[in-house]
Amino acid sequence: MYRRRILGWLFAATLTVSTAVLLGSPASAATRYTMRLGPTAGTIRAGEATTTTVSFRVSRRLYGVPVGLSVNDLPDGAVASFSPATPVLPGTSTLTLTTMRSSRVGTFTVTVVAITQSDPIGTSATFKLTIGPPCGSDVNTPG
Repeated sequence: MYRRRILGWLFAATLTVSTAVLLGSPASAATRYTMRLGPTAGTIRAGEATTTTVSFRVSRRLYGVPVGLSVNDLPDGAVASFSPATPVLPGTSTLTLTTMRSSRVGTFTVTVVAITQSDPIGTSATFKLTIGPPCGSDVNTPG
C-alpha cells in the first residue's frame, strides 16, 4: 500500500512537471518577436523629416498577427507617423519623424514601441534623432 501511494505521487508529480514544460517555455518561445530599426539614427534640420524602416523577426506562430506601433519621447515640435499604421507580422513599416522649424535643436532618444494583442507589454527599440538649426536661420548655416 505504501509503495503504491509513493508511485502515485511520483506519477502525479511527473505529469505536473511535464504539463508545465509543455505549456510554459516552449509555447512562449514559439510566440516571440523582435523589432529592428534601420537606420537607428538620423540627423536633420528643424523643419525637415527623416525616416527609418521598422522590421520584425517573428516565430511562425505569429505570422499574420497585426502589430500596433507608437512612439514615445518625441521632442517638442516633432510628430511621428507610420506607413502602414498597423503592419502585419512579419512585415515592415516606415516611420517618418517630421519636425517643425520651431523644433528644439539637440539630440533626442525616441522610443518606438510595438504591441500585439497577445503581448500587451510589447517590445521596443530606440532611434537617435539629431535636430540642427533650420536652414537659413543663421549666417553660418547654409541653406
